[in-house]
Amino acid sequence: MEYTRQVKLERINNQGALEIYVCYIPERFAKIGKFVVVTEDFGPGSSTISKQWYVKEVYNRRSMVEANLRSRDYIKQRKASDI
Repeated sequence: MEYTRQVKLERINNQGALEIYVCYIPERFAKIGKFVVVTEDFGPGSSTISKQWYVKEVYNRRSMVEANLRSRDYIKQRKASDI
C-alpha cells in the first residue's frame, strides 16, 4: 500500500514574499529539508505551472486511498459552519 504525508511547503515568490502550501504528497518525497516540484494543471487546453517548494515540516501519514477520499472534506465543513 502506498502512503502519503501531510507536509508544509514554503517558497519565496517573484515579489520576495513567503508562500506557504499545506498538502499531501507521496511519502517517499516527504523529507524535511528537501525540495519538491509541484505542477498545477489547469485542464485540457490550458498551460501547466511548475513551482519548486522547500519541505519545511512533515505531519501525519495516510494511505493514498484515504487521502484521496478526504481531499475535499473542507467543502462539507464549510457548508456546515455557515449555518
